[in-house]
This record gives sequence, C-alpha cells and structure tokens, in this order.
Amino acid sequence: MCGTRKRRAREAKMRTNITSPADLVALVGPAGDRTREVSGLVMLDADHRFIGFNELKDDGQTIPALQVALVSQADSVILFSCRPARIKVRPEPRDAEKRMVNAFVDAFASVDVHLVDFLIVGWDRKSYFSFLESEMMPLPSEGS
Repeated sequence: MCGTRKRRAREAKMRTNITSPADLVALVGPAGDRTREVSGLVMLDADHRFIGFNELKDDGQTIPALQVALVSQADSVILFSCRPARIKVRPEPRDAEKRMVNAFVDAFASVDVHLVDFLIVGWDRKSYFSFLESEMMPLPSEGS
C-alpha cells in the first residue's frame, strides 16, 4: 500500500508544470535541510514539466550540475539554494552567487540547456529571491 502511494506521488510530481518561482519553492522547499545550506538543480522538460531534482554536493561547481542535467535529458534547469534555519533574514544573493550564476548560464548554454532561474529559498521555506523575477538573470556570453 505504501509503495502505491509513493508511486502516485512521484507520478503527480512528474506532471507538475513549473510556471513560477512560487511553484518551485513549494516543490523544493521541504527538501532543504534546516541545519545547513542545501543547493540543487531542478530539471525540466521542453514544456517546463518537472523531471526531477538533485542535490549538488559541490556548490559552484558546473561539471556535476552539467552531468546531472545531461543524464536526465533536461531541456532547461533551475538552480536553487535553501538557506538554513539559523539565517533568519530575507534571502538575498551573495556576491559569490552572483558570479556563480554567470558561469552556470554559460556552461549550460554550451550544452544547449537553458538555465531558467537561480532561486534562493529562505529559512522559513516560504520567502525566496529569484534572479529571474529580479531581472538579474544574465544572458549567455557570445560564443557559448
């Protein structure tokens, strides 16, 4: 019985369309560890339907993220970072994250995968910062 419920829940997630950052917060927010920062990658198909998500062990490393996206055959991806409970401030990007998103945009563009957004989820798992909504999402560099 439990296996059937888990399978149905997985199938329902597979049909989930991600149309806004709030959709993504609802999907990945509970995945965040409350004691440490958790970063990951959400993979989407051509219709922006959820394929899956994967926690990234090496923050800021493009190669593992590219491998996950390619293996899942994602057409587009969204990076996310869930802040730990001890950081009780509105989520804002750090300077290193601003630089990192530029590298990720170019890396994903080089393998024809679109990086849609980088979402920082707050400690309460409700507040968030979206590079896309804030119009800070960079375009790929020429030649990427």
